[in-house]
Amino acid sequence: MKVPLANKIFSMKEAVSRFIEDGDFIAMGSALEAAIPFAVGHEIIRQGKKDLTLIVPFRILLFDQMIGSGCVRRVIAAWVGECDHGGRL
Repeated sequence: MKVPLANKIFSMKEAVSRFIEDGDFIAMGSALEAAIPFAVGHEIIRQGKKDLTLIVPFRILLFDQMIGSGCVRRVIAAWVGECDHGGRL
């Protein structure tokens, strides 16, 4: 049984260490581009977490970095691909 947390403020390093375990399913980036969680993703990479399943709305650079670093076993996404805007945005 987990002990209730008295203090709920942690450094990113401590939060990732305490709450993300190898093999976990984690949802990231669900606020779309307004809040891409680069800091937590990079800390996951630094700590060498493995076999994660990412639940994401779409593909972004952070997830490519996590996959390339060997942290991710599987991705569950609504959409993965590239848009061709014909040079227009």
